[in-house]
Amino acid sequence: MDKKIITKTLITILLATLFTFIISNKSNVKGSNFDTSENSNSAFNEIIDTEEKIMMYDAKTQETTEVDMDALKQVSLQKNVNQNLYRTSYYHPYSSNLNLLSSNVLEQSWGSATTAKRITNTSTYPYRVVCKTVAKDSYGNIKYGTATIIGPNLALTSAHCIFDENNNNEIFSNWTLYPGYNNGTSQGSSCGWSKVYYNSNWKTTHSYKYDWAICVLEANVGNEVGWNGIQYYESASELNGTYVKLVGYPSDTNYGFMTGGPYQYITGEEIWTVYNDYFKYTALSFGGFSGGPVMRINDAYIVGVHHGTDSNYAYATRITKNMVDLVNSLN
Repeated sequence: MDKKIITKTLITILLATLFTFIISNKSNVKGSNFDTSENSNSAFNEIIDTEEKIMMYDAKTQETTEVDMDALKQVSLQKNVNQNLYRTSYYHPYSSNLNLLSSNVLEQSWGSATTAKRITNTSTYPYRVVCKTVAKDSYGNIKYGTATIIGPNLALTSAHCIFDENNNNEIFSNWTLYPGYNNGTSQGSSCGWSKVYYNSNWKTTHSYKYDWAICVLEANVGNEVGWNGIQYYESASELNGTYVKLVGYPSDTNYGFMTGGPYQYITGEEIWTVYNDYFKYTALSFGGFSGGPVMRINDAYIVGVHHGTDSNYAYATRITKNMVDLVNSLN
């Protein structure tokens, strides 16, 4: 065979191989845009995370605006110049010493992550600041969830308890929270929200990485019942292995809970794996726990917002520095 023909053939094969390699790499990078798997800590996703936006929806004006986080952080610094900037304050109306809380929490031990124990006395702190939520979708179906008071008029829950991911992110109507709800009785005033803050990435991905919402309530419920603090961990390794409890209002009748979630339950055990925006932990969780606080076992600090479960683990969205700055600026 002519040497020129052989040379041209080899060059053609080399160029085709190189082109295939380039196209393959481009496809892999594009796919990581929507990666919600365990490999979501890639360098590409790190860029996405740093470019996230915090949005605010105003129910009165029905307008959505982007929050100026730089300005908000300055407000947070001014308000909390002598405080820990990685967490927000808690408020226990009947005690100035959080250490008094520990024995009460440990008294109501639930055993392990394979059980969920009912909290029979929701008037005790911190259980009275955990709220049952009730809302309706556009078809009139009632949606139950959980939220936690984290300020005089602030509540923390999941974004999917505020926005209907199955209906173009439409806002659920008639959303109402009931502090320390227990079979028809609440420990504080029930109310709705006037504004809600959330991560812009949630509406496009519906991922548990971004599934949180901070609601500005229509009443100062926290002054009545108190509120929990939220804690940001800069280091994933520091959070990993932490023992935690999940509190909420399960309503899945398939697993023995009552319809409508009339009772508050506690479950949980240990955080097993921590990623940039979320973590996996062990807990017995079913429908209605969504939005519930994942708290450290011996105090009132929330480290994550419960999203849901698969067959092996529960998933929670991590508390971020932006969330701490937001709450500190609003409180």
